[in-house]
Amino acid sequence: MEVLIEESKVQVQVSRCKGCGICINVCPEQVLQFSGDYNAKGYEYVRLTDEAACKSCTICALMCPEIALHIYR
Repeated sequence: MEVLIEESKVQVQVSRCKGCGICINVCPEQVLQFSGDYNAKGYEYVRLTDEAACKSCTICALMCPEIALHIYR
């Protein structure tokens, strides 16, 4: 079963996230950060910190090498 962390704009597929931090670094609004929690593989996954500031630009999802982020507008 796929574990998803759902925010209204950003959906994180926890099992796919390897905690590389690329999405955090490329986010122009700086609204992503490490969650402090770990997936079954031992990787710290990301989460959206400020939904109102997120512009749904999709840069984070486009840069994610694991395709772990899905953006909704």
